[in-house]
Amino acid sequence: ASKAPLVQAEALFDDDGASEALEPSKAALDAATDAIELAKALRLVLLSLKARSDLAGLRTYQDRLAKELKSSRQSGSKVATGILTLASVEVEQEAPEQQQLKLKEVLTILQDSSERRLYGVALLTFANTKLRAGRPEEAERAVKDAAEVFAQLGDVRSEASAHQVLGEICAYSGALDEASREGLASLELLRKAGLRKAEANQLHSNARWQLLQGRAQEAVSLVTEALDIL
Repeated sequence: ASKAPLVQAEALFDDDGASEALEPSKAALDAATDAIELAKALRLVLLSLKARSDLAGLRTYQDRLAKELKSSRQSGSKVATGILTLASVEVEQEAPEQQQLKLKEVLTILQDSSERRLYGVALLTFANTKLRAGRPEEAERAVKDAAEVFAQLGDVRSEASAHQVLGEICAYSGALDEASREGLASLELLRKAGLRKAEANQLHSNARWQLLQGRAQEAVSLVTEALDIL
């Protein structure tokens, strides 16, 4: 029964966006009965506060994060430690190199765990840090691994996000045609799943790729389509 609030919070987080999931995530945190449930719920609370730009609330729960991370390490709860460490990377401002060290620990922990979706999320996060550090090739490998994980899980939204990040990597490397193809792959997945809000966001991203290639008319058409959905 304790898992019900967490499941509800995760569903709301995915469907309506992080900023709308704060109160359900707090409820899931209060209802957590083991270290892994607590870690998952605390991560959602932190991401929701970050999405709301609630700096005071974020600081309060970052203090809680530090305490829970210390506790999970002392108790030997590796998966909880991995999830909490992932959360720290997602919400704290650190140099990419420091984030990569933390994420390598997270990936080692989660790779052989049952938390496959969070393993994929960690791969995507790792890819973003590699991209910010100017290492697009390493970022691409991590994203492709993440896309494979999400495809195996049938997690269409996250698989689409992986293609979006691949598009960013292609654009970083100047391969705008490939960026557009990745954007279309993401859009196709979202349309098949009927994820209209995410589809609109992807249309905006695809418009950017078109604009960068000097295709202003195509870009305007995609933005118009996105506005029609919203």
